[in-house]
Amino acid sequence: MSAHLRPGSTPAAAVRATLAAIVCHELSVPPDALHGDTDLAGDLLLDSLAKVELAMVVEDALSVGLTDTEVGTIRTFDDLCDAVAAQLASG
Repeated sequence: MSAHLRPGSTPAAAVRATLAAIVCHELSVPPDALHGDTDLAGDLLLDSLAKVELAMVVEDALSVGLTDTEVGTIRTFDDLCDAVAAQLASG
């Protein structure tokens, strides 16, 4: 799955929608099961390896680079959105 978001000018809603599509596709999660406070480990049963793999898919799809520290602090879908939005904003 590839997405075309431009660094530095991507609205938060576009980032969120793109990430929702990626997460739903990669994890076979129905869209109505994904909310801002969805816990990636608790609700979607992502272990640390699966979270790293998801981060790699996101990085490839959106041309961003999340550090190991950033990935380690991502707990919820909102956290993922915030981390990616910050990377896109920094260009």
